[in-house]
Amino acid sequence: MHEDARHWCLTLAYHAVGRQADAEHELEALEKLVGDADAFNYAETYAQWGNAPAALQWLAKVEQLRVSGLQYLKVDPLLDPIRNEPQFKALLARMKFPP
Repeated sequence: MHEDARHWCLTLAYHAVGRQADAEHELEALEKLVGDADAFNYAETYAQWGNAPAALQWLAKVEQLRVSGLQYLKVDPLLDPIRNEPQFKALLARMKFPP
């Protein structure tokens, strides 16, 4: 497993077991390691943490930078918590996915 994947998985795992400080520490380590290149994973993380504004902000960054991840926008279950947000729906419409 790559170092960045390890940090990202730990952000979700630590949050799931109530260790938010550890989850945030792992996210900081990930950001230091790869910067904006993992913007889509940051959006997934914040969506799972229940922080819709941060998740949507990172998705906007993904769209702006054209980094990997938008191809999963329609089907990624980690983004389910923000699917009903108007900004999410607008981004999905801009992507023009087939039905």
